[in-house]
Amino acid sequence: MRDIDLVFDLEESADKVWRALTTPALLARWLGPNDFRAELGAKFSVGGAPGAVNDNATADCEVLAIEEGRLLRLSWREGDVDSVVTFALEPGICGGVRLRLTHDGFVAHGGLPAPLVMDPVRTGGWRMQWAA
Repeated sequence: MRDIDLVFDLEESADKVWRALTTPALLARWLGPNDFRAELGAKFSVGGAPGAVNDNATADCEVLAIEEGRLLRLSWREGDVDSVVTFALEPGICGGVRLRLTHDGFVAHGGLPAPLVMDPVRTGGWRMQWAA
C-alpha cells in the first residue's frame, strides 16, 4: 500500500490557508460542493459536481481531529475505500506556511488493504486540486 504525502511551501499566510481548508465556500472552490463544518465529529460530503475539477467523485467524511490553524484530520470514504486525509500547517521556512497533506490508511470495505489504483479525487490527485 502506498500513502500520499505531499508538502507545499506556500507564500500565503497560515490564516488564509486555514480558511481555504475550513470555510465551506472556499473549500468548494478547490474540492467541490460540500456541507463541511469545522467541528470535531462533524460528518459531511464533498465533491460530486459534474464538470467540477473532481468531476463526479464524492467522498463521505468525518472530522477526526481539528486544531485551529494547525491540523485537520478527516476520515475519507470514496467508493468502497476508506482512508484518512490529514492537513497539517506549520510556519514556512522563508515566511508563509508549509502545508503537509497526507492521505493514508487505505482500506477496502471488509478490512482488506486497498490497492492504490484510485485517485483521491479522480482528476490528477491532490497536487492538481490544490493548484487549481
